Amino acid sequence: MTDVVLTPILPAEPDVLGITYKGVRIVGDVLTMVTEDSLVVSYLAIDTSGIVDKEFLTSLVAALEALAIEKGLSKLKIEYRSQKLTMYGIAGFVQSYEVGEAHLVVKQVVKSNPAPIGTCYEDAWRFLIKQDEGFLIHGSVQLSAEGPRIWHAWVELTTGWVWEPQTGQYFTLEDFQIMSPVEENKYTNEEAAIMVARTDNMGPWSEEERAEYIRR
Repeated sequence: MTDVVLTPILPAEPDVLGITYKGVRIVGDVLTMVTEDSLVVSYLAIDTSGIVDKEFLTSLVAALEALAIEKGLSKLKIEYRSQKLTMYGIAGFVQSYEVGEAHLVVKQVVKSNPAPIGTCYEDAWRFLIKQDEGFLIHGSVQLSAEGPRIWHAWVELTTGWVWEPQTGQYFTLEDFQIMSPVEENKYTNEEAAIMVARTDNMGPWSEEERAEYIRR
């Protein structure tokens, strides 16, 4: 018996599963698919609002294993194209093992890591490089008074405008406050280009990476 219950969100899409943990519906979903003898989790985006811990992950994997067995499969694979499942609090959780193995590896736990909005880091970086002026901002926003803070990226132009990648719109600094932005790190055009060249990703970048590649 597991504390996690997985149920299809829509009858027409049985592979997109909603998550209930200890009777509480979690915001987010799991996308699964069957390949040969394996149940593959190809996408996982969850806002767990602070309840992500080893107990939750163990229960989640147990529920996925039960689903695999139900489908007559012998393997469960949890993968993601960026090798990082998007979970509020967890990064780098990538595991593949035989169904029934009683272990779970969490490679890295980040205490406060809200899920980013779509491809905001990539879009903001590309916009900055194309404009060749302004600053790339990595931080967080809050889209509603009761909602969680979400990691986000945007561009502040020297003209005083903000370009927001999720909407593709320009905001004045004053109007942008509707998203309750909190700046964590700020990069010039040159610094942003260096970080991508050195790390081979478009962010967000760790404190260690910033210290190694940016000299201020």
